[in-house]
Amino acid sequence: MTYNRDLQEDKERLFDTADTVRACIRLMSAMLEHTTVNVASCYAAASDPALLATDLADYLVRRGMPFRKAHHVVGAVVALSEQLAKPLNKLTAEELAGWIRCSIQARKKYLIWQKR
Repeated sequence: MTYNRDLQEDKERLFDTADTVRACIRLMSAMLEHTTVNVASCYAAASDPALLATDLADYLVRRGMPFRKAHHVVGAVVALSEQLAKPLNKLTAEELAGWIRCSIQARKKYLIWQKR
């Protein structure tokens, strides 16, 4: 087999892939054309305080805590919030003190969800 012959065998796969991508783009375009967004439902889902656990873990990692430990600490904080029947963003600094030491600014930034 020659060099040119090898390149001919690659073209078939390339053209098949291009056809597949083109078909997917047409399908997505038609689908998105008829899509509507329920803003209230999206807002309600995004404002779930339980989602703040990820932000809290990121905060701890940025402060130098290994992710494995941050995951454990945030899990304990979530368990505490469930035990107290309080959303994560309603825990006080005193309730968090056993697990996390954070400033008031950090608490507002990472534990209070705000629409931007």
